[in-house]
Amino acid sequence: MFSFKKWIFSVLNPEYQLIIIEEEYSKELDQTIYIFKQYGNHDFVKLTYLDILNNKNLLSAINPVTLMNIHLNEYIINKKKNSAIITKILRNNEYEILKKEGVNIYSGEYICKNISMFSCMNRDDICNIAYNSGFLKGRQYASQIKNKYPILKVRKIKILFLLKNKYCFRCVIFSFKIKYSITTSCFYCNV
Repeated sequence: MFSFKKWIFSVLNPEYQLIIIEEEYSKELDQTIYIFKQYGNHDFVKLTYLDILNNKNLLSAINPVTLMNIHLNEYIINKKKNSAIITKILRNNEYEILKKEGVNIYSGEYICKNISMFSCMNRDDICNIAYNSGFLKGRQYASQIKNKYPILKVRKIKILFLLKNKYCFRCVIFSFKIKYSITTSCFYCNV
């Protein structure tokens, strides 16, 4: 049953004595400082995240929802500090990347082979680097094949040619020019 005494006591003496008022970033400490107001008087307490974690009395005096918000805020700040950012895209599939340690130049192939080093990088940037590296690698393979087999040339047969020679439209037909003979065939119709 509801008690008037308990209600008065909870209003005058709440369970959580510290209420967060403001957050500010200190460049000197390189940390976020949280400003709390103490219930019942006009005193303000400035605390850092480490101060809150190291003191059990403070943990019990702050609302758990507020503690979760502070922890989430610190997690996001640390994630931003440890992230890697592409500052420049250079030629020959090379990228200038800014990390916590400084600016370094990496090739796209190196990034793809050592992906665990760049796990803190934006996923869209990693996908873009992988796409560009694969595209350039495919071009290299195509030029190697073209240089190795210059006799083999592949081209699509036009629709009019298909109609004249009675090939079906469902088939993809290529004409292969190998030295002196030209062979065309439909693989499904065996024409």
